[in-house]
Amino acid sequence: MNDATTRPKVLLVGHGHLNQGLEESLAHQVEFHSISRSSRARSLHWAVDLTREAPEGIRDFAYDAVVFALSPPEFSETAYQDTYVKGVRQVLSVLNPQTRPTLFFVSSSSVYGQHEGEWVDESSETRPTGFSGQALLEAEALLREQEAPTCVLRVSGIYGGQRTRLIEQVQRGDFETEGESYYSNRVHETDVIRAMTHLLTRVLGKQPVDDCYLVSDGQPCLQKEVLGWLADEIGVRPRTDSGSQTNASRKPRRRVGSKRLSSQRLRQSGFTFRYPTFREGYGEMLDRLGL
Repeated sequence: MNDATTRPKVLLVGHGHLNQGLEESLAHQVEFHSISRSSRARSLHWAVDLTREAPEGIRDFAYDAVVFALSPPEFSETAYQDTYVKGVRQVLSVLNPQTRPTLFFVSSSSVYGQHEGEWVDESSETRPTGFSGQALLEAEALLREQEAPTCVLRVSGIYGGQRTRLIEQVQRGDFETEGESYYSNRVHETDVIRAMTHLLTRVLGKQPVDDCYLVSDGQPCLQKEVLGWLADEIGVRPRTDSGSQTNASRKPRRRVGSKRLSSQRLRQSGFTFRYPTFREGYGEMLDRLGL
């Protein structure tokens, strides 16, 4: 497996934290090629804006797998359509059709529109209410139309690494732990990379994988529970002064995310979470940040 001529070839479409982490995990077993908007100091990388052109150079390679982990430049309908739908279509247009690589796609739990606290799994109806989920579902459909095996990873809210927004919000005291709340779902960035590594390793080892997995930790919970736990750990309390905005005038909490995601299928494949609940995951972050 150390001979570069015999190692499997994997194309990474998008080269952010997730695909970089995947590459680091399997660097000695897999020959990776990559595509991103910006250049990289490495061979076999294409710096291509997929909203404008297709990466023609990948025609020359027979890939065992292609991993799409894309990130729009902004949160807008146009950016999501360009990144996920147009971007996926551009890559598919120049892939060698005779090799039938397994197509991995990092999607999102936003493809589910349930918001009444329902339990959701891979068989649940997809009825996205926002443009982000609609674009992702359209991209998933494009991949499934190909004459190649597809594996979609529907990932919940990612935290960990440099994703410190919720911690900073609690530090400011900008949160509430009383009154109504909604179910939230999350997964540590490290576990997303580990799940990607786990499933890609199975495919390259000729082991079966399902066509879709929910990637979320084992404890969906009310958001106010997470906020309260973080506040206790950091040693802060919510602001009681209303400032320029009274409690009555605050915008209502979004309920679109109020569902409970089951990751049973992923666990049944042999995967175990390093951070099975928010306590372990945010605990790691607080320790690392000295909080």
